[in-house]
Amino acid sequence: MIEEKIQRNVFEVVNLNEADDSDYWRGRNAIERIEAIEFMRKVMFGYDRVSERLQRVLTVAELKVNFISKDDLLINKRSSGRPQDLVDVDKLK
Repeated sequence: MIEEKIQRNVFEVVNLNEADDSDYWRGRNAIERIEAIEFMRKVMFGYDRVSERLQRVLTVAELKVNFISKDDLLINKRSSGRPQDLVDVDKLK
């Protein structure tokens, strides 16, 4: 988990067209990258416990990703009738 602390004594101005942090981020695992994005979101927009339980819509690299709720997923899997989906329904309950 990322320590949520901003270092106020460190400040650097960089040209975003020349900055290359890709090696750093490629060296991090997926959980660390997601935690970093969540930390930046909290810094920019604040922390709100109520919205924590709402459906998430993420925009990552100009790609909008919508998530289906668990209840809707179960309905979809039941209605498909495929054997693997029915097994998934039992696992997700």
